[in-house]
Amino acid sequence: MLAAEPHSGSTFDLVGCLGVAITVILCLTVAVDRLPVLRRLAAPVIAVGTVSLTLYVSHILVILALPGEAVTPLRSASFELLFCFVVGATLFAAIWSRFFHRGPLEYLPPQHHHQAGEPRPLNLGRAPMESPYTGSDRCPRSQP
Repeated sequence: MLAAEPHSGSTFDLVGCLGVAITVILCLTVAVDRLPVLRRLAAPVIAVGTVSLTLYVSHILVILALPGEAVTPLRSASFELLFCFVVGATLFAAIWSRFFHRGPLEYLPPQHHHQAGEPRPLNLGRAPMESPYTGSDRCPRSQP
């Protein structure tokens, strides 16, 4: 795993790469959670994560709206376009997250989750969380 050779694609290579990726994500998540300085530095990335569905949809719509992109898809792979997408997505997410907790399209899917019952929030030793599904939002079957 420490060699500078291309990936072999074997099962052991896949398991090793997956293990390294999980370890890196876990360590970074713990570090951001425990160190406020890192959390402030990661704020733009966190903001982009809260509006990911909105950004995916807008990314596709912008590419479809660009003139000639259907004819010449290689222009859509340019560095300038990538830079504009990254900067635009980060700015939109940072500004939007100042006023809202989720993106505009992210508000749509949770309305359907309560139909199957109230989701159980993941609580990793933190203070108890209040459920967003209270009162009239609760599924009629889950009420006593």
